[in-house]
Amino acid sequence: PIIILALSSLLFIYSSTGYLASRLNGGAMAYYLWKQIIFLISGYVVIMVVQRRSFKTVIDYVPWFLLFGIGLMILAWILGDAKNSAGRWIVLGPISFQPSEVVKLATIMFIARDISYNQTAEGYNFSWKRMILPLFAILLIFKDNISTAILLSGTCFMMICIGRFPWRQIA
Repeated sequence: PIIILALSSLLFIYSSTGYLASRLNGGAMAYYLWKQIIFLISGYVVIMVVQRRSFKTVIDYVPWFLLFGIGLMILAWILGDAKNSAGRWIVLGPISFQPSEVVKLATIMFIARDISYNQTAEGYNFSWKRMILPLFAILLIFKDNISTAILLSGTCFMMICIGRFPWRQIA
């Protein structure tokens, strides 16, 4: 299924970038096709590297990954570009990306790690102190993209509810 999706993405990119290529790259439609091929190969290499590691090794680095994402968000806020009315982007040569994508993944991983590390017989041992970092990350996203921040907050809330949140702590 993944190979079919990857190959279909090449077809979609090639067939949909004709007008854009004629305006920006002198009609070189292959530019966007090769760019997508490079992204697919890079993504496959990342999958293979992460797959060979134990999840326990990866999960130990999640707080640092979230801090790195927050640092990228602050860097984008100071030095980043606004493109297509889509918040701040970091441009590194031919590659540009939104640091909020890194923060979204890291926040979900952080919440999952916190839920798994703090389970007791009664349920999830929730603490606001441990939630300071993900809440700060969500607030940084909220500044540029309200809908993404709301969706990320909802996802984290659902994860905490499924992780047996002790509702007695709120009451």
